[in-house]
Amino acid sequence: MIYLGIILIGIYGFAMVFYAFQFKKSLDRKNINTTPKTSFSIIIPFRNEAEHMNSLLQHLKHLDYPRHLFEVLLVNDHSEDSSVEICQDFIKIFKLNNFKIYQNQNLAKSPKKSAVLSALPYAKFDYILNTDADCVVPESWLKAYNQKLYQKSFDFIAAPVYIQNRKGIWNNYQTLDLMCLQVIGLGSFAPKHYLMCNAANMCLKKEALQRLNAIEQHKHIVSGDDVFTLEQFRLAKQNIATLVHQEAVVKTLPESNFYTLSQQRLRWASKSKHYKNPYLISLGILVLFTNLYLVIITPFIIVIPKLFWLFWLVKMAIDSYVLFIGYNFFKENIKPSTYLLTLFIYPFATTYFGLKSLGGKFSWKGRAYKV
Repeated sequence: MIYLGIILIGIYGFAMVFYAFQFKKSLDRKNINTTPKTSFSIIIPFRNEAEHMNSLLQHLKHLDYPRHLFEVLLVNDHSEDSSVEICQDFIKIFKLNNFKIYQNQNLAKSPKKSAVLSALPYAKFDYILNTDADCVVPESWLKAYNQKLYQKSFDFIAAPVYIQNRKGIWNNYQTLDLMCLQVIGLGSFAPKHYLMCNAANMCLKKEALQRLNAIEQHKHIVSGDDVFTLEQFRLAKQNIATLVHQEAVVKTLPESNFYTLSQQRLRWASKSKHYKNPYLISLGILVLFTNLYLVIITPFIIVIPKLFWLFWLVKMAIDSYVLFIGYNFFKENIKPSTYLLTLFIYPFATTYFGLKSLGGKFSWKGRAYKV
């Protein structure tokens, strides 16, 4: 068991440090000063988001970009609250002619994928930008993408998503977990492993998206509107890039409690059986077994404390390096005590969500699904 731990944590450490270093190398620190010329269609699905809709619309209204070069396509996924009315009133009051509301036409098993497919025929601009209704976009969001596309006509661009930290252990867990996923996921683009990205902040060339039928290829899968679309672009050898710039960071909110967090993670994990990227499959197995190993050896800390504490400390040191890279980019500040507690519960939470994803059901936005 000891040798197994050395092998697991050794490989885990190499992989994590490698991708974190690649993320650091990909940082874009250039000032945004290029003339706007790229046109964007921003597609945003929403379902029962009345609580967040005003904030979203206000930030979209204040985007620092010529209005004739972008449009916002809001796709109503059968909302049962006042979300649609809030959108209609906002558009009318501020005379936002480039904001439109459409209805989800149920074109895929996944409501989010269906929403994009429903809006796509109405998108009139060259690039499709995706985000979520509970997100906040920065004022220079479109300018950052425009500057990236000055360099080269990319087909797929992934950019960072960050959870706004709030008090509470599970909120801190979500902040650190997503930060780690962003560092590793975006860091994997440089060596062309393309592990993962986040659909709350990605840009797709419309021509390539339609030519590849990139969403239709996985519309039968409930989750994974980001990773499986990325996979289609990877397999077709399209031009893929990241935009790791402060002005491109989209902020979102944590799940409000452990139950909704667990349902979200089950939804995320349910797509893993459909993975085809060998790098992603290998890393997923490595992360699960490394965390499971730490959970299993925890009782033995009493018998052989020094040795098994060493495994824990090495694992925490590896994760600390990844998060340190993330801290420097996202400018997050978490108390050391909270940070250490979160690192300690991380293996238990990751193992729990990983094992739960092997079967069962989950609910999302008032709908039930099988894992």
